[in-house]
Amino acid sequence: MTKRALYLAHLRRERITAHEQGNTIIFERDGQRWLLHVDEQDWWFFRLELPEVLRVQTPVQRIAALVAANRVTARAKVAKVTVAEDTVSVSAEMFLPTHEEFKDVLQRTMRVIADSAARLRADWQAEQVAATELIAGAMAQAGLS
Repeated sequence: MTKRALYLAHLRRERITAHEQGNTIIFERDGQRWLLHVDEQDWWFFRLELPEVLRVQTPVQRIAALVAANRVTARAKVAKVTVAEDTVSVSAEMFLPTHEEFKDVLQRTMRVIADSAARLRADWQAEQVAATELIAGAMAQAGLS
């Protein structure tokens, strides 16, 4: 059985509707869209992603996203935060002794990612306030306010 077939069979047993797009299995759970990346060449590798947790539109938001991403990634077990051009995603990557073990780690990995996404959103809001205050203070000192 391929990893893809194993993943899809497990999701069906969990009553999760999924569809495939290239090397990715896409499914929804608790109102969130998840990406399960499938690398058939690396049997032990497992990657689950919660994409587009944040949208970054301004330089202040980008700075806040980078600071929050670094903080959340440093505190989280397994989860890592990625800041792309205008979006921020949270994922988990790991090597499993056998690809069948993904069934045993899927739910916990989803919880870790979801918790990290919640922390990221909260930290991002706080960092935007801090960055805005810092910029305003610097502008005031320079007489530019």
